[in-house]
Amino acid sequence: MAVFNLPPIPPNVDQPFILKQWLFEVVKKIVTLVDTAATAADSSLLESNDSDYHLARANHTGTEANAAITEGSVTQHEAALSITESQITDLSTNKATTAQLVDNTNAINTDAAKVLGFAVLNTTTGVLVFASGNGDSDTWDFYDATTAHTPV
Repeated sequence: MAVFNLPPIPPNVDQPFILKQWLFEVVKKIVTLVDTAATAADSSLLESNDSDYHLARANHTGTEANAAITEGSVTQHEAALSITESQITDLSTNKATTAQLVDNTNAINTDAAKVLGFAVLNTTTGVLVFASGNGDSDTWDFYDATTAHTPV
């Protein structure tokens, strides 16, 4: 089993372009991982005499260069991409429930770490939200800057 380490989440991931770039890098890593597994499977099958397999792979040129993989060919599969909380190693302290996010007296809203762009995983919904500012009542927004939660 291959180990898959996500690239670190950039501090300004609240900007849609930055998020899209990060997702593009994640998917490129997944494509590389899948291609590596397929290459290993190809090697074992090459030793066989399966003529149908050899005909199907006759046009395969091997690993694609990064330049040959366009952003569009990666983002077309974006909806099928699923990243679980356990795969993200640097979110261990940045988690809160919906109830905590809407309570302006909760530490998640009053802590000095809450600054513009501060990312928190809402464990109730499983969605990443971002602070719109550093005030106790500043909203928590989705990646596209629409409001997710308003502390009161």
